[in-house]
Amino acid sequence: MITNLENVNSWEVVFDILSKIKKFKNGKSVLQVGAKMKHGGIHEWQKMFEKFAKYGYVNFDVLEIWEHNLNGLKGKYLNKKILGDVRNIAKFVDNEYDIIFWWHGPEHTTKEEFTILQDSFEKFKDIIIVIGCPWGKYLQGEVGGNLYEKHLYHWQPKELEELGYDIYTTNYKNRKDIVGIKYIGE
Repeated sequence: MITNLENVNSWEVVFDILSKIKKFKNGKSVLQVGAKMKHGGIHEWQKMFEKFAKYGYVNFDVLEIWEHNLNGLKGKYLNKKILGDVRNIAKFVDNEYDIIFWWHGPEHTTKEEFTILQDSFEKFKDIIIVIGCPWGKYLQGEVGGNLYEKHLYHWQPKELEELGYDIYTTNYKNRKDIVGIKYIGE
């Protein structure tokens, strides 16, 4: 399923969709993949933690590949910081989370790596996977010395739908994004 939305912020789409999933209403823990710093050293994920907390999610762990982004990461709901690569998620994570939230991350892997990663995700049970990425070609190299910020693939909605995600495309302030949500049952 692909749903196109105009003039909607992709973050708002996430919470609108998640609030309609029964599993979402009963969860407590989130694994946030990635912890990008905003200018001025403020972690943009704190806003996301606060939005999740409104729905009862008060336990956040962060999996981040670049150690610099973990330095200084703190927040009211932050439980654990994990230095590691999502492509090896099975080494760091078991089935302890209700949601894996990987916002603007899939574009930092190759298509092959992301497709293989789906096998790791499928091993989890009773979990919601949320991804977000730019829609189409959005060139980006390393940022602030972080070589992991380079965009390695330019996703199209149909490709992610074929991997089992319900897809929502957004066009907000001339930025096109893809939101993908997949529920893996018991």
